[in-house]
Amino acid sequence: MNNYTIAYKGLGQGGHDFAFDVDGTLFEAFENHDVKDARCRADVRVVRGGTGSGLTVTVRVHGTVTVACDRCLGDCGIPIDTEDEYDEPICATEDVIDLTQFIYESIVLALPYRRVHPDGQCDPDMIQRFTTESDN
Repeated sequence: MNNYTIAYKGLGQGGHDFAFDVDGTLFEAFENHDVKDARCRADVRVVRGGTGSGLTVTVRVHGTVTVACDRCLGDCGIPIDTEDEYDEPICATEDVIDLTQFIYESIVLALPYRRVHPDGQCDPDMIQRFTTESDN
């Protein structure tokens, strides 16, 4: 799994940008079997205030997550584009900010409740099978 941490102790005042590639290994680590794969990028902006201790962390995740279509069970790419502010307290004794859980939750919460292909893009063989079974 990728390392989604930022060493912030040495950061100077002002804004700092970081980027992380997010793939299916993040979801494997959390044993999430609903997400088959991911091709996302997490863009992180850390702003350190004048006192040296005040941090603002904003995370934007964008890309595509592959899940099973609720209609035909085929692989379905769901676009993700979400931005959230990391609001966990940062302990003064910590040297890094670990964004792993935050990035994972941001993506999972951005997924729609109903995950389906756009109209006409479902696997026609599977749709036919489901129609035949429901008719019986």
